[in-house]
Amino acid sequence: MSQYTLQTKKTLSCGLNNMNNMKTTIKFIKTTPESKLPFRKHNEDAGMDLFTVTKDFVEYGKVTAFDTGLKLADVKHNVFENIMLEIKPRSGLAKKHGVVVLGGVVDSTYRGPVIVLLSSVIPGTKMEVNPGDRIAQMVIVKIENGDTARVEEACETTETERGEKGFGSSGK
Repeated sequence: MSQYTLQTKKTLSCGLNNMNNMKTTIKFIKTTPESKLPFRKHNEDAGMDLFTVTKDFVEYGKVTAFDTGLKLADVKHNVFENIMLEIKPRSGLAKKHGVVVLGGVVDSTYRGPVIVLLSSVIPGTKMEVNPGDRIAQMVIVKIENGDTARVEEACETTETERGEKGFGSSGK
């Protein structure tokens, strides 16, 4: 197995706090020669494409596990206390085939294989997936740890303009 490194470079500019060249380094181990590192098509893109080394089908009503051929080896970040990798659907696959990602949280301390669970929400769908296909995208997300975020019980809610307006409340 080979070890490869994916580096992301972030720049924040906020009033007097200008912190340039903040880096998060995510190291992966390729478990097969066909494995591909996550790839960001444009530097400004939020997500990095994930590829599969598995040949299978995405079908309506069936959950299929696709191996990316990657194991998370290490995560280094010099600004945030902790991050996670969130696996999200690719918009084109969602639109054309109703492909959704199930699960999708990869903690920075996890060291096993990165597996992507896919299904379709469109009846009759059976989409073939081949090794090397882009199947999902990975987004790096800053998370609050127990030291910085608390959960407490409350007796009432605070008033907001939105209130209890939920699905579709912001318009089309």
